[in-house]
Amino acid sequence: MNYTVPYGQHIEAAIRSLEKIHGCSRREALDALQHLGTDADLLDSAATIATEIEEEHQMSVHQIIATNRHNAATKIADDITLLKDHKKKPDLDSLLTRAFPGIPILIVLLFATLMTVFFVGSFLEEIIVELFDIYLVAPLLSAGFSPFWEQILFSLILAVQAGLGGIAFPFVFVFYILISILEDSGYMTRAAFLADRAMHHVGMHGQALIPMILGLGCNVPAIMSIRQLSKRERIIASVLITMVPCSARTVIIAGIVAMFVGVAWAFSIYLVVFILIILTGIVLTRITPGEQFGMILEMAPP
Repeated sequence: MNYTVPYGQHIEAAIRSLEKIHGCSRREALDALQHLGTDADLLDSAATIATEIEEEHQMSVHQIIATNRHNAATKIADDITLLKDHKKKPDLDSLLTRAFPGIPILIVLLFATLMTVFFVGSFLEEIIVELFDIYLVAPLLSAGFSPFWEQILFSLILAVQAGLGGIAFPFVFVFYILISILEDSGYMTRAAFLADRAMHHVGMHGQALIPMILGLGCNVPAIMSIRQLSKRERIIASVLITMVPCSARTVIIAGIVAMFVGVAWAFSIYLVVFILIILTGIVLTRITPGEQFGMILEMAPP
């Protein structure tokens, strides 16, 4: 049985216009709106219409079509699925995507990630500094160079030691290992689903949480990853992501503040930044033009 997905008013109007003007099929018109096909005239007409639709909705045609298909699939599933009233044990997704215990788990994971960066990074830092002292600094001091060359070489070794082992490398390395584990485990999509309602208060949906967390590593790829958001959400996200402490700032917080002042003071910096991000997001939500849309996110089995 053939099933025709009912698209929104503007998409249906665009399909009818392309069918009438170019004599194409519904399938070809729909593909052309998504920049697919080989007919140059059809693609040009579809691109013009798609631009008007995107300006009207502040959302790409791909996102609108995906939303319509998702709604149609949900309706079909509701029509043909019979739910029996029986108790079953909660699965992993039911635990991770509910407010409780999902939010406490999210807070604990983020806290554990930062603590691991602090302590494991400090441990690796001590090892690297000690290796530099044993295998480079000590042989240099006993090599018998003139004071001038000894000072030059010592300064070079000290610079490499500070950059590679003293501050930057241990903390950045540990952070990216932990983030890759969270991404590969599928937890990031669960966290996005869990944070959706809260993220709406700062003008974005839950999927924007992933770029925000990536911003802890580097703001540049985090901003590049917001392309799937609507125009309004991209404006808000691009501002808020720049406020997230990236790995370079984490190096200062974890490698200097935590070491010389204390871990509590280091976390207080993150708390202040977090409050500023929330306040800025609330303000941007009120002044940024455009509509706010919901989130469509597929969660692969854990």
